[in-house]
Amino acid sequence: MEKATLRDSGISKKKLAKKAPNRPTLSNPYFFGFPSLSTSARESILDNVSREKRLKIHGIKKKPITRDSQLRGCDKSEDTKDHKTMDIQKANIQPSYQWVNDIIFGINSITIFLEKQISIFNTHIMENPEISNKEKYTNENDSTICDESGTVLIFCCALDVLPQHVFGHLPMLVYILNQRKMNFYKSIGKPYKKVKLVTLPQNSEKMISDLFGVKRVCAFALFPNSPYFSELEKLVFQTVGDVNMLNNFEASSVVRPTDSLSKNKHCSLDTPLSTDSPSFNPLNVRFISKKSSSNK
Repeated sequence: MEKATLRDSGISKKKLAKKAPNRPTLSNPYFFGFPSLSTSARESILDNVSREKRLKIHGIKKKPITRDSQLRGCDKSEDTKDHKTMDIQKANIQPSYQWVNDIIFGINSITIFLEKQISIFNTHIMENPEISNKEKYTNENDSTICDESGTVLIFCCALDVLPQHVFGHLPMLVYILNQRKMNFYKSIGKPYKKVKLVTLPQNSEKMISDLFGVKRVCAFALFPNSPYFSELEKLVFQTVGDVNMLNNFEASSVVRPTDSLSKNKHCSLDTPLSTDSPSFNPLNVRFISKKSSSNK
């Protein structure tokens, strides 16, 4: 009966006898997260954005709906149609807002920008430094040009979006880009600015969407040296820190909290575990298997 059951199920004895592999119970200490920022600092940054009266967009006027336009199959002369079309186009003309050229909207557009910058430093600039001033980035509308030597300020409504791992790749991309910029500009002796990643307070998504006049915006980025956002840029550089490897790092994610670390048989510390210390390194934490600890 047992053989028939194994034969019917299609599972061999070797697979049944094979032991399941051990799974790691401790998380990876290398964690890229958003820089820690107090609630008051987030609110002050959001207030600075909302104070910009120039950001208020007056929506394009809708086409006037008339009784004649609702009727179908009615005969109209071409002159009448062309005349009405010209009137509608004149009504829809709005003044050009130049500050729109200094902004990138959406997570996908920001991700493309960061990846483009990283590829520039990895390929063209690192191999040919003489072309560094010629490489430009152009957004989807081909209206925004950003030199790779500049920086961007990325604002995310991470507390309003579910699931939150939608933004999980941004801290790592920002960290990689900042490292590439630092290595390159230090080698040629030129100043540079780092990319900043800012988390806006909760319930800011709706306010930002209304401010920009779009349906939904959960992330946007500002290009450097914009005359419209100079005050906001200064405030961000004064209050927001850099994206580091251990942002929002918790010791409990590496070592299980116990009364005494010496009682924990699954880990040992070469140095005291203190994330506040600048010399803290996750590599100081060594994980010991039960066999090695029992042999000792």
